[in-house]
Amino acid sequence: MKLKTLLLSILGGSMMLTACSGPGEGRPLEDIKNASTTDSISNLLGQMYAIDYWKDIAGDSVKATREARDQYLSGVRDALKLSGKDESYIEGYLLGLQLSQYSREFTNLMGVDIDLNETLKGLAYGLRTDSTVNYQHVSADLNLLTTRFANQKDEKDRAEGEKNLAAFAKKEGMTKYSEDLYGKILSQGTGKELKEGENVSFDIVISDDTGKKLNIPVPKDVTVGPQLSKAPIGRALMQLKEGGAGEFATSAFAVFGANAGRYKVTPEQTLVMNITLKGISQKAAEAEKSEPKVQPAETTAN
Repeated sequence: MKLKTLLLSILGGSMMLTACSGPGEGRPLEDIKNASTTDSISNLLGQMYAIDYWKDIAGDSVKATREARDQYLSGVRDALKLSGKDESYIEGYLLGLQLSQYSREFTNLMGVDIDLNETLKGLAYGLRTDSTVNYQHVSADLNLLTTRFANQKDEKDRAEGEKNLAAFAKKEGMTKYSEDLYGKILSQGTGKELKEGENVSFDIVISDDTGKKLNIPVPKDVTVGPQLSKAPIGRALMQLKEGGAGEFATSAFAVFGANAGRYKVTPEQTLVMNITLKGISQKAAEAEKSEPKVQPAETTAN
């Protein structure tokens, strides 16, 4: 559930936050002596949100720490102080939280530091009347500027990624295949070479340039189509023969672009891919076409 849903559920019901120093370690329902129906619902509601928290942070070792969980509790407690406030105030407060988050996303995606005080001035200007600002004009101007800054950030990240990659590859004695892909063959393999349009099964381990393994989901059985054949992983696979293995390096930007942060890496970071090409086969439809058709034997009725 979103924070707004939580707040409205608190404000709309009989559960009110009383002054307290904090929940400490909390308590289970059975520790509440003579628990009323309201107490029971209140406690169980909190436990449900705790379940959601653990689901949302699955695999995130930072947010699983005691410090992060305490910060989370503090944030919820501060938000609950809005109990009894005007609905418009609460909606504005929630927008402020969103803007705070958006400002960090702008910085990560476009390298732009949003001035939230200036954002507040723009909001105040637009709220003068319902016709003060024109949606089409504002939207067009905003899209133009964000696209420009995003492109500038992409070029910067690409250049830094390729620079770091070249330095790493030189140190590791890797062969250059392109500006964003280097590698070395560890085992030649004895099978055929992979071609576009074929199915391939492979094992891959992705690490950063310090050797730390990264938890990046990659399908291990794919068809090498036009898009994959242009991607670093696809081009690395096509350097190998069936049964072969290699170590390849690329940049996080080349793999993820501006979305690198979602995988907990920075765009300019070097990624190392250890790949073993296990098997190559034709696509099912093509294999069916290439196989001779066997006609069933005719039978005659006795």
